[in-house]
Amino acid sequence: KAGTDCAASDTPFWGYGTADKPITVTSYGNGAAALIGGMPLADTFAKRAAQGWIVDAPVEPATPVVTVDDSSVTAGGTVKVTLAGFAPDKEATVALRPATAALRAGEVVLGKVTTDAQGAASITVTIPADTASGTFALAAVQGEASASAALTVLAVVPTPKPTVEPTTEPTVEPTVEPTIKPTVAPTVEPTVEPTAEPTASPTASATSSATGTSSAPAGTKPTASQTPAGSAAGDLAHTGANATTSLLLAAMLLMLGGFAVVAIRRRGKRA
Repeated sequence: KAGTDCAASDTPFWGYGTADKPITVTSYGNGAAALIGGMPLADTFAKRAAQGWIVDAPVEPATPVVTVDDSSVTAGGTVKVTLAGFAPDKEATVALRPATAALRAGEVVLGKVTTDAQGAASITVTIPADTASGTFALAAVQGEASASAALTVLAVVPTPKPTVEPTTEPTVEPTVEPTIKPTVAPTVEPTVEPTAEPTASPTASATSSATGTSSAPAGTKPTASQTPAGSAAGDLAHTGANATTSLLLAAMLLMLGGFAVVAIRRRGKRA
């Protein structure tokens, strides 16, 4: 079959033909010439020509075809282009053309690729980033043969520019007005008025008399019976300090007397 490559076989071709009745090898279908093990039919059966083998493989010329893996692409992106039905083992040029024939002068060559033995090839090309959005044709040209596929180029979406100014205007004035005066007025006067007079009247005379004495009414002089013994008229009232002193002197005298008795007894024992 045209456009195919049959695997080579270890089984030999056998048969004899004559000039009148040769063994004819032919192919069918459209496309590139058929191959066996990568070799053209003429080369494969050339050594059997002496046995009456001939090759008659008229092949109708194949129709070149171009396909793309995506019908639209963003400018600057890539797209895969596939070729089929071209002449085998020949170079083809892939170009981006404007869809309108009148603008063909503005086509851009994107790359070149060589077809295989079956006239097929594939190549990934990059669409220029400055390509305007619109409909274009991805064309493959190989000599007189050419084919193309429609391709829509999309414009690049610009990224938002950073804002130089703040998005929200700053407040010039403070959001809350400060309080100039204190929220609570201070108390100028004391919260509690002071007492002009003392809380309690002082006692004009002593609250209690010393032992053995008596108090005279306020504004009078003490009588002789109210004056302690040994005190002159007009002396201050005694509080008991003299009695305490007398007791201390008596105690000291007793101690001295005790020491004297002990000393006399010790001398008597020694004698």
